[in-house]
Amino acid sequence: MNAITPQAAQLELETGKALMLDLREPMDFEFVSFDVDNVINLPLRKLPDALEKFQKAKRLICADFDESVAPKAAMMLEYNGFINVVYLQGGMKNWNREHFPLK
Repeated sequence: MNAITPQAAQLELETGKALMLDLREPMDFEFVSFDVDNVINLPLRKLPDALEKFQKAKRLICADFDESVAPKAAMMLEYNGFINVVYLQGGMKNWNREHFPLK
C-alpha cells in the first residue's frame, strides 16, 4: 500500500484514471469536500458492505481528513483483493495546504 501526493491524485482524478473514496462522515463531507471529479463519500464504517460496488483493478484513492483512517481502508481493500489502491498523503489537510480546491 502506497501513498499518493495531492498533485498526483488531482491529475489521476481529473483524467478519470482513479476514483477517490472520501472516508469521512456525510456531515463532514457536506461541510467541505474535495472539489475535483470522481470523488464519492463512503464513510469507513460502510466500506466493508460496499466492496462489491468497485472493480478490483480500478485505481482507488482512499482519503480522509488527516491520514488517520485512509491507510487502514487501503489495507482493507488490498486484503479483499483490490490491486490498485493508494491513500492520499496527509489527507484533506495536506490537500488544502498544497492549495488544491475544496468546496
